[in-house]
Amino acid sequence: MDRFVEFGGCPGILEVPVVPERVARFFQEQRAYGCDLAVQMLGSGGTANALVCDLSVWLRLGYRQSDDDTRFTLALSHRADGHEVDRYSCAGDSARRSVG
Repeated sequence: MDRFVEFGGCPGILEVPVVPERVARFFQEQRAYGCDLAVQMLGSGGTANALVCDLSVWLRLGYRQSDDDTRFTLALSHRADGHEVDRYSCAGDSARRSVG
């Protein structure tokens, strides 16, 4: 990982206030940068999965809500138990095995 970009906000994500100009700028800048990887780390992905897919990156990691959700390169079933850091360490192990 060569950089971290703080999320610019979006309708449906309560943790970041929605400022339409900032949201549009965030998505425009991220698409232009051409990232290789986007990781969805906000709960089960009900809203966030679509946002991650809108970034147009080729490698997407996150949680799926159902087995027929194929938008991610690597998706795990969301577990409500435990801390998210622990859940993502398992996802990272799976990603290394799957991607090489």
